[in-house]
Amino acid sequence: MRFDRETFFHEYRIQFGKLRVHQVKGLNSLLSNFEKYYGWWSKISYIANAFAQIGWETNDSYLPVAEGYYLKKGVPKDERYYRGDYDSVRRWQEKNLRYHPYHGRGHIQLTWKSNYVKHSNLLRKYFPELQVKGNLADNPELLFDPDISFAVMTIGMHKGTFRSRSLHQYFKADGTFDHFNARSIVNGDKNYRKQGGLVGSIIFRRARKFELILKASLIDDDEILEIPTVVDEPSEEPTEPTTTPPEPSETPSTDDTAHDTPDTSPPVPPPEQPKQFWVEDLKPFVKRWTWKIWGVISGINTIQIPAALTASANNPEYAPYFLTGGGVILGLTVLLGLIASVVLGVILWRNRLELERAFHNWIRNESDPSTHNYELLVEKK
Repeated sequence: MRFDRETFFHEYRIQFGKLRVHQVKGLNSLLSNFEKYYGWWSKISYIANAFAQIGWETNDSYLPVAEGYYLKKGVPKDERYYRGDYDSVRRWQEKNLRYHPYHGRGHIQLTWKSNYVKHSNLLRKYFPELQVKGNLADNPELLFDPDISFAVMTIGMHKGTFRSRSLHQYFKADGTFDHFNARSIVNGDKNYRKQGGLVGSIIFRRARKFELILKASLIDDDEILEIPTVVDEPSEEPTEPTTTPPEPSETPSTDDTAHDTPDTSPPVPPPEQPKQFWVEDLKPFVKRWTWKIWGVISGINTIQIPAALTASANNPEYAPYFLTGGGVILGLTVLLGLIASVVLGVILWRNRLELERAFHNWIRNESDPSTHNYELLVEKK
């Protein structure tokens, strides 16, 4: 499979607008690797989804980037800029990213030390020709190598090593590919609302455009499998996104490039409903344990305190024993209640970042009930 570069970039400009030098460099590198590793990327829909995901993850630079790189302003947009190789960016990473120094790097932002170690082993298994020596955890900067970053992205999207989801799961028997839900391969934010719509819908629209670009620029069309159609896009605003910087823990996306091509996707039925607001996730625990424990405590105290007082009045000689026993029971029930409160507090604290994000999203979108649905547990990739 090969793609004609002149046609590709001509079609890209039609779909997305002007190109910058760094974008041409990034897209050229990706195209070369897609051609080289045709055995992995034999479907146009797979390549289109990868382009759409990479574009969103790297703010349309299509180069391996560091999480938070965009925070440095007024500097040349060179290799140092995309690596985030500035003190101000490093300070932000140390302060805001709990997985630092294993913050997001690459075409698809790889985070957490365990994932760096895991993908080091997988690189040696599936891409021995790259001769990756050592461990990515020991040398995270290797992910700024476009070939290594591409290989990690390939493994993650095909083998499901990012979030236990892979491309083949979204390629259906009827020949359709679900770009909206395929966002879950990389990140659990498909139902998060950004400027331009839900993240999953933004990926969908971009992937549709890349399918047109790739189909028009394909040279060896006899080698490729039948180009699949795509499932209908969920109902969304017809506006192509102008991305904005996300919350600190999310993938960087800024207004570095503008997309002024109007979206022509037809309105269609909405996708499956995501999980409800975060209280739904805590209801089973709260209802099943916390309120039951407090109910038992209230019941015991309601019975045992009057019983102890009545027994003491009827049997004065045993009054100290009744009152002491009642006090012990009262103390134990209060202690049980405190333990239940601490357990609930720990659960809330451990999920504080997700809860805070969900709460702010809910407040921001309160006027639109259809936007109150958010996934609580954002799985690390």
